[in-house]
Amino acid sequence: MLLSTAATPRKNNKQIVLHTANTVNFRGAVTADSVTAIQLKIDRQAKRLHRSKPLYLVINSPGGSIDAGEQLIEFLKGYPNVKVVCIFCASMAHAILQAVNNERLVLASSTLMAHRARLSGIGGQIESGELESRLIMIKKIVRSMEIRNAKRIGISLKKYKARVINEWWVVGKDIIHLNHADRIVEIKCTTGLIQSKESTTVRSLFGSRTVKTSKCPLINGQL
Repeated sequence: MLLSTAATPRKNNKQIVLHTANTVNFRGAVTADSVTAIQLKIDRQAKRLHRSKPLYLVINSPGGSIDAGEQLIEFLKGYPNVKVVCIFCASMAHAILQAVNNERLVLASSTLMAHRARLSGIGGQIESGELESRLIMIKKIVRSMEIRNAKRIGISLKKYKARVINEWWVVGKDIIHLNHADRIVEIKCTTGLIQSKESTTVRSLFGSRTVKTSKCPLINGQL
């Protein structure tokens, strides 16, 4: 038996070349404001591309508002050429990936996470009042999302709920093996995309602030 340090040849993943006309980045939390901004970017970029050309929505998000996420999901139905690539997709961002009609794309280093929905800020009268009726409505929305996620992943709702109860993390090739995505791809950014800048809102213990970042989704540091 011979030991060697030579690397084992592997089949390359399909490379996607991102440029300024075919890329929209979704960085940060899913909120009403961030979704509105992304919707406008998608519409603007889609008009610059031929219908046969894909528009890549690259998501790097910890999740956020279910309402805002559902609005983005409905919006994307009108743009069949949009393909979602998830770098980090947790919570509602994970649900967006499961809802797209096209292939679900990830990187070899991607991380996804699904968990139980959380609720805050609800109010109203108790004892058969608005509080109960609002809670019923919210549970229906969450259940619909859970059913959609479970169906796309290919497992029963019961099994899905059991897996997400304490957060369901999947990384790398496990994302494909567990059917949270369809294909691993590689990303290459053109020089023009790397050198282009966009504003990104980041949150910290000291509040939210806007910073400048590269439009290449592989470069996340502040410029």
